[in-house]
Amino acid sequence: MRSSLAGCLLLMAACSRVPGPGVRSVVLLPFEDLRSTPGEPVAEALRIALAQSLEAQPSVMPMTPSHQRELSGIPATLLVDGYVAPDGFHLSVNAEPLVCKGTLDHCAATLAAQIATRAGASAATPPPAGAALALAKARQAATEEDWRSAAEAFRSYGPVWIARVEHAASTNSARGLALISEANTSGWRPVDIARLDVLRAVLQRDKTKTAEAFERLAQIAPADFQTQQRAAAAAVEVRRFNAAIAIYERLLAPGPNPEVANEAAYAAAFSGDRRTAENFVARALQGAPADPRFLDTAGDVAYYFGDYAAAARSYAAANGIDKAAEAFALAGDRASAEAMLAKQTDDGLTKALWLWRTKQRDAALAELEKSSHPRAPFFLALSKLHARDFAGARTLRQRVSPSTVEFVILSALIDAPPANAGEGMHALHAFVRGDKQKCLAQIALAKARVHPLADSSLRRIEAAVKGEMSNGFIPSALDDWLAFLAV
Repeated sequence: MRSSLAGCLLLMAACSRVPGPGVRSVVLLPFEDLRSTPGEPVAEALRIALAQSLEAQPSVMPMTPSHQRELSGIPATLLVDGYVAPDGFHLSVNAEPLVCKGTLDHCAATLAAQIATRAGASAATPPPAGAALALAKARQAATEEDWRSAAEAFRSYGPVWIARVEHAASTNSARGLALISEANTSGWRPVDIARLDVLRAVLQRDKTKTAEAFERLAQIAPADFQTQQRAAAAAVEVRRFNAAIAIYERLLAPGPNPEVANEAAYAAAFSGDRRTAENFVARALQGAPADPRFLDTAGDVAYYFGDYAAAARSYAAANGIDKAAEAFALAGDRASAEAMLAKQTDDGLTKALWLWRTKQRDAALAELEKSSHPRAPFFLALSKLHARDFAGARTLRQRVSPSTVEFVILSALIDAPPANAGEGMHALHAFVRGDKQKCLAQIALAKARVHPLADSSLRRIEAAVKGEMSNGFIPSALDDWLAFLAV
């Protein structure tokens, strides 16, 4: 089963992060301020300073949840809690008291060193107290003026400038890019320069540069499990499958992680390496042999390489009725396919779509003709376009409500795509007209924008135009209109 790793690419500091196996996590809870006159947010500044002193360690990852209730999803190795009082900083590490009486500058360094020792890490020098305070104040106020003031006062302090960029980019990407171009990274930590590079690539909407920037950040922050996952996901998106596999192997090196192994299986399949893909699936299933998510992935991998009998068995074990029925049919086992389909309540469309998907077109059309399902005319019109019967498609379009997306799709295919239509729609328009050259050119452009997990139907059409074998795909949803057109 495929999972989404889109995550928050921009507001990286605000994303929850879960450490991988073998990584010690230092969770810094919000510190209370018990001074009679709190004044500046010293407690939050201390938390920022401690977190940044532990960043980019090879086996330690600091995390800063916004509230104690978030702890249920965070496996904490060291839990740091505490408060600021008139006489100093009173922290605890796993309930062991840790007290420092002095200035923020002095205590941030002292406490960071003691926490690092307990975590088995070497604490870097915390940021200057003024810089940490400026960042804490800007986060608290969250106004453009506060961000500007903090960033201008501490231009050599990377985190505050990055936070300013993130704040601006959340509403205006052009403004975020302008601030990135104004950054003076001289004196910045490597991890902050790498984060700024990621932000620049994301705001420029350059997927290749985003993948490259994430890969550099992942190398600098090896214990940041989520950054590693994003780096792998970004590499997959730009079809750098071997790079993604290397990152996944790095994530799996400390110990089993079924979810990561499951993701890695798709990257390996897309690279054309069935043996490695199946090895990743086996690692995912090792700790959860009956988990339907991983059984579904086993089916997808087998289907991708044209082993429909193996795919059908895995889909059936995962209770994926539609997928199993299709795979059994493609494997030539009609009896098992029909048995699987009998488990599905037919809504007046399911059987027809399944028949079409398994290339039983006459039977599929007969089912669609007698169906009262509101989408049946849409699929009938698509069947006419598949046969290049434009007059028939126009007649059937009259039975489709003009206010629906189905009407818009049919109009784009029958008449012409609107000016703002993507390359995929232009490719389909060319496909139904038999313009092979234009179709292939538009598909090539579309594939650069479409995630590999979602481009199977386009590539099916590409294979049909080229007269190639129809392997190397993952099954689409039964009612996916693009898949219907591609069969």
